[in-house]
Amino acid sequence: MREGQLLLWGEDTVSESSYPQILIPEKILEIDKKEATVAGALPEPPAEPQKKVFPISKLMYSAFFLCAFLGIILLNNWILAFVCGVLGCAFVFLGTKRKVNNIRRHNEHLKELYNREMGVYRKALIHYEKMVKQMISPAEHASYRKKKKQEVISDTTEPTYLEREVNRGRAEAEFRDRLGYWFPGKIYTVFQLGNFEKPYVPDIVYKDHTGLHIDIEIDEPYSVESGEPIHYIGADDRRNRFFLENGWVVMRFSEEQVKRYPDSCCREIGQVLSQLKHEPIRDGLNKVRKLPAQKCWNKEEATFLAQNNYRNQLLNLEN
Repeated sequence: MREGQLLLWGEDTVSESSYPQILIPEKILEIDKKEATVAGALPEPPAEPQKKVFPISKLMYSAFFLCAFLGIILLNNWILAFVCGVLGCAFVFLGTKRKVNNIRRHNEHLKELYNREMGVYRKALIHYEKMVKQMISPAEHASYRKKKKQEVISDTTEPTYLEREVNRGRAEAEFRDRLGYWFPGKIYTVFQLGNFEKPYVPDIVYKDHTGLHIDIEIDEPYSVESGEPIHYIGADDRRNRFFLENGWVVMRFSEEQVKRYPDSCCREIGQVLSQLKHEPIRDGLNKVRKLPAQKCWNKEEATFLAQNNYRNQLLNLEN
């Protein structure tokens, strides 16, 4: 390590405290945690109808025995007692016939409705079982996630055109050219986001026909003009949240990564696109070397870097 230089390299893998910072809206991340599911729940069979029952048999038995009993007591004749029992049964039958017929029609109507509902249930069950079989394959899971992500991405907040002059980082123009090479027709520097006095202005925007928007940021540790620390840990949290809440992906690279490994930075973007769109990474990008992770700086480290002209050395600028 040279005198006046802060060790920022050395992390083997990307983490929350290193560049590149890759921030994806929670709605999209949730989709990758889910398995493909069949639309709707498993259909339930209809409940069997509760038939109404009128106790005519019991009434007729009761009427028979009661009339027969009275016939024996009053007439003292078994034959006449039997006749009285039969007449009692006939009286009960004729008196309840209408009610019995109404109950029978009601039960037949319930049975008809039940059979109709069972037909609908069987069709729904066959469709459900067919969908379950289709959802088993990994290809179907991928197709499901792609569709769901596209639904979320298409709802991303559109930016408006830039209405004010902004200061651009010194490494931005060169990196924009490399991005334009790898992602032609999808790289812009003319947008802003936010309906307030000073909307946020992305360094570079990736935007395509699907509605996917990526805020590509090039983070410097301090301002060359003032020496003030910038983009230190926590400084951009509010801004990041705003973009994420509006459906944007945020990708932050350090200025040193962009200067040293511009194509590797493009490879990182290509991998994110592949993940979000479930498409192969662009030809050629998969052959570019992996981007080394770089440690994020805190405010004190950014001040140290400013005091030692870190950016001037990086950008080959002389005081």
